Amino acid sequence: MTANLTPQEFSNLREFIHQRCGILLGDDKAYLIEHRLAKLLEEQHCKTFGELYFKAKNDQRTGNLSLAIVDAITTNETFWFRDQRVFDLLREVILPALYQEVAKGQRETIRLWSAACSTGQEPYSLAMVAQDFFRAHGGEDACRRHVKILATDISPSALASACQGVYNNLSMGRGLPESHLDRFFQRREGGLWEVRDSLRSLVEFRQHNLRDPMVGFGVFEVVALRNVTIYFSEEVKRQLFSRLTKALVPGGHLFLGTGETLGFFSKAFDLQDYQGMNYYRLPPRPAPAAA
Repeated sequence: MTANLTPQEFSNLREFIHQRCGILLGDDKAYLIEHRLAKLLEEQHCKTFGELYFKAKNDQRTGNLSLAIVDAITTNETFWFRDQRVFDLLREVILPALYQEVAKGQRETIRLWSAACSTGQEPYSLAMVAQDFFRAHGGEDACRRHVKILATDISPSALASACQGVYNNLSMGRGLPESHLDRFFQRREGGLWEVRDSLRSLVEFRQHNLRDPMVGFGVFEVVALRNVTIYFSEEVKRQLFSRLTKALVPGGHLFLGTGETLGFFSKAFDLQDYQGMNYYRLPPRPAPAAA
């Protein structure tokens, strides 16, 4: 029989989760903790949620239990080409401008970061757009040379699925155009589809907690940080958006999810509009003064 979550246990676990990954659960989310951690409670042979909390808090050597709690709590809801306008903007405006710089020798790479990639649909969607664009501008080899996509997530289970790149028919039916099936995927037994190597080669997957510094990430032309900051506290949002100013090149683009906004958390970005969709851009580097 599953233990009941007491108010004190809820308070402790909610703060623990916030400190570990930035997610701040509302006062009405006790049921979510109780439901999603029930299996972990059993696996850890804990009789109460309080026992699980103290066990995780004292797990300083590996941090595996802390990560398992965060993994159980995080929501991995995603689908292909979520909010089509993002991908239209990339195809019609951003990639053509960046490609011109590549063609002129002003840049070598176009770097994109899917910063909460879940089970991989977003970074693979970005890769499909890039590959389609380069088919008409230099070919797939040019795409592999110039386009680099980093995909990160805090969830080990979601990241494992993303790296595997294998999806069932239900997942494939969520937003993926039928014309993309044979072009970008190989059919497998049991109603499964696997991402083709030519697409997979564009994406590097890495585990990352958005509360942590972005060490060794370099800078990006595009960052997609969609449908994740709605779960963060104000403090975590402010810190994260500050770090993003250093993760983007001057003139770089930031995509948030529908309904998400920088608000008063950062004034470093300019608000942009594309077909009624808001997104953000760092101010470009000023042009050199005429002699």
